[in-house]
Amino acid sequence: MPPRVEIYPLLRLFASLAIMTIGATGMYAVNVSLKPILVEFDSSRAAASLPYAFTMVGFGLGGILMGRISDRVGVFWPVLFASFMLSAGFAAVSMVETLWQLCVIQGVMIGLLGSGATFAPLVADTSHWFTRRRGIAVGIVISGNYLAGAIWPPIIQDMIDTADWRFAYMTLAVIAISALPVLSLLLCKRAKIEQTEPLSGSGKDSGCPLGFAPNTLQCARGERGACSRLRPRLMFPALTIGVNFAASAIAAKFEPRPEPSTPSRNVPAFIMGTHGTQA
Repeated sequence: MPPRVEIYPLLRLFASLAIMTIGATGMYAVNVSLKPILVEFDSSRAAASLPYAFTMVGFGLGGILMGRISDRVGVFWPVLFASFMLSAGFAAVSMVETLWQLCVIQGVMIGLLGSGATFAPLVADTSHWFTRRRGIAVGIVISGNYLAGAIWPPIIQDMIDTADWRFAYMTLAVIAISALPVLSLLLCKRAKIEQTEPLSGSGKDSGCPLGFAPNTLQCARGERGACSRLRPRLMFPALTIGVNFAASAIAAKFEPRPEPSTPSRNVPAFIMGTHGTQA
């Protein structure tokens, strides 16, 4: 007799997929809006890329913060809180007057407290609801981040072409506040983590941080003091922040090359710095 298929974990899986697809809009909206932001605030391309840099750093820190909170209270409350912060952040961005206001809102409200709760906590939560097909379930929910990159940029670009980038952000605020709180209701039930099988394959607690063997983390862990025991826990958050900051720094590095100036027919040649006589 085939095993009975439970409906609730599947509903929870696709709800998490939809939440991650909507929650990732904060990272793609600022990229699509780069050109109109550059023109409106009369800034260089590197300066206009700073909101994306702030967003990615906030996204990395938010995954750590919201993941810690979801371990304590479950994933429902962080996602519900993030839905309101994401919507409020989009609405606030649509009313900014300076570039630095845009950077702060993108980094704190959209990256740290918004999109940060719609990636790592959902991936960890999904792994608690599946045993036999845990890998494919985690793969499905992670694909929401990349599915957002395929869906939202054309939609946002069309809204910018129709109106402007501020209208696009306000529309995203309405979408976020309309969909995310409803989808988060499907995540209100917490998994019984103590009944799920451990990743190491044995039911005993090995006492090893991150599930590694003692010899693997011996150099990083140390044996003296509580601070030395925290080093393995700090390595992965530091790595996450470093990768996100490096990606955002690369995106902000490139400056557009100035277009070569061409002499005008109405300007004398000596003014343009050329030699020769006019015909």
